[in-house]
Amino acid sequence: MRFARGSPRASTLQSALEALDQALASGGKGRILKAIRPVLDQCQQVSPGRLESLRQHISVRCAVADLDPAKVVAAMGGPSRHDATFLRLLARGMEESQNPEQVVLACSMWENFRHAGVQEGWFAANGPEAAALSLHIADLLRRLPDGLLRELQASAWSRSKTSGEKTPYLFPEEMYQRACALDPHPETFAQWMDWAGRQRGDQAARVAQAWHKIRPRDIEPVLRLLKDAEARGAFGSALGYLAKVEQIDGLHPAARGARLRLVAGSALRHLQQKKPALAAEDLAEMSTLPQAQQGDGPAFLAALRFVVSAACGHSEQAATSRADVERLLGSGAAAAMLLFAVATASKQRAFGQLGSVQELSRTERETMDPIEVLGISQNATDEEIRAAYLLKVRECPPDRAPEKFEKIRDAYEILRDPRRRLRHRLFSADPGAPLASLFTDEVRPRRFVGHGPWLEVLKGK
Repeated sequence: MRFARGSPRASTLQSALEALDQALASGGKGRILKAIRPVLDQCQQVSPGRLESLRQHISVRCAVADLDPAKVVAAMGGPSRHDATFLRLLARGMEESQNPEQVVLACSMWENFRHAGVQEGWFAANGPEAAALSLHIADLLRRLPDGLLRELQASAWSRSKTSGEKTPYLFPEEMYQRACALDPHPETFAQWMDWAGRQRGDQAARVAQAWHKIRPRDIEPVLRLLKDAEARGAFGSALGYLAKVEQIDGLHPAARGARLRLVAGSALRHLQQKKPALAAEDLAEMSTLPQAQQGDGPAFLAALRFVVSAACGHSEQAATSRADVERLLGSGAAAAMLLFAVATASKQRAFGQLGSVQELSRTERETMDPIEVLGISQNATDEEIRAAYLLKVRECPPDRAPEKFEKIRDAYEILRDPRRRLRHRLFSADPGAPLASLFTDEVRPRRFVGHGPWLEVLKGK
């Protein structure tokens, strides 16, 4: 509020306003009530056109300060006008509070402001302003403790059954639905999706479906639907969503490698369902994918082909595939581990039984134990472990024997850390070792149980 310079009345009003501000800052209720009347009297004389605006601001400041409304009205000589301007001021004042009850009141005031704003011609009922208000209310509701919000919602449901009273401003989903209907913008849907993703059940999937229906070229809801379908094991639906992702943005990071993962999941599911013929079709599709020819992909395909062939009763093809796995991995132990993992994941464990540890070569057994890799004793000191590591590195440098060097380095990484070395010492005992080995100096071979890493590969990790 501006005043004409040199006006005594303007100076008096300015002093009265400062006194009221100081009273409000002090929190003294009696002092606040006493300072109200002089301000209004001076405003009536200096700037009567602004009197009602001042009364509304004073009402809101007093409401936020939790003063008795009746006493405030008495101090002002009557109530202020409760129009859209007042409702907006009150909502803004209440939402800045850390008090949950005042935040709830702010939501109610914003909803009332929306109605008043439409009635007074501030904006249209179905315009972007109404959408922004709905999103703002939903955001305020997220600040409330979950228990309090559920309690308020339960009370609202009870009132609606008896009196028909509607309180949509207490339900975030209704606010998001309204906002997206009025302003179907990706950012609006993204806020709804973010909220839904933190709720129980399938709310996020339902939001993604609504988003995708209205905006079929947006990739975010399709990615969410793909993720949910894969999590449910609905690989057919997931592949359908993947096709849409590829149509929208074939270079999206989520699209790369997803088809191989999903078709592999479909093959495993078909094997679980005793449908090896369908699993064979999945396998044929996987074989055409470039990603299946990279890294350990060929070995995995051979392992899957072994299980499919065995499930179909094609013993010769199964034997050929098993030999392919051993050839590609260069190790009977690694092949057994992969075959066991694939058979277990497809619930066909009869086709992936692990052989006896005695069938493994000395070299294969050594690659499974870091102690054996470095050629040290169980009680080796830190100095002995490091010395053995350096010796092995000189024997197998990375430029001449990269695979052996990797095994040596991995073994050293395990044993150099006292905590990991302790866990290895505690948990490497083999209760299934031959009893005769207790009476020999030969290092006892460990029973092979390590299919966990391959199961992680099957999960796409």
